[in-house]
Amino acid sequence: MKVRVMSTEPKTLDTYFRILGGIQDQTRFADKKAVFVAALNALLFGFMSGNFGSLKAIYTACQASQVACWLLFIFVAYLIASLLSLGFVIWAVMSRFGELAPRSKVFFGHVARDYGNDYEKYVRETSGMTDADWARDLGSQIVEVSHIALAKHKHVRRAAVSVFMALILWFVSFAFLFIISP
Repeated sequence: MKVRVMSTEPKTLDTYFRILGGIQDQTRFADKKAVFVAALNALLFGFMSGNFGSLKAIYTACQASQVACWLLFIFVAYLIASLLSLGFVIWAVMSRFGELAPRSKVFFGHVARDYGNDYEKYVRETSGMTDADWARDLGSQIVEVSHIALAKHKHVRRAAVSVFMALILWFVSFAFLFIISP
């Protein structure tokens, strides 16, 4: 088996751009998972509102059994927890939006704030940058986008677990309704 030795040559800017692109792909992947979980939430809320009569029957059955009420309550709690976690996916970006990272020549928020419509100023300042300057700039963006990707994946995972638990409780509550209904 041949062992591959890492190159000791200095990294090119292309390497940094590929790393940054890979991390940005991870944030997009987290966003896609968040959309899927949001769709599951919408389906569950749709079933809940479309079957309001059944939910009312479960609530009425609470006089006979507290289990039905608790199942319904926990189901709604998990749905709300999932929605809150999805909100935190958005907050993961908005809370950090260019405030924690050093000023950057590649982050659109910094470019727009620092240069407005002065295209020439941006060209003047960036044309004098060395590869090492660009590497530092890209490195700061790699670290910042990594924090955002990690936060998004963490919140999407929580949302997915919550919606999965809500789905199980939804099935259990309807099964319970059919068991106790005459």
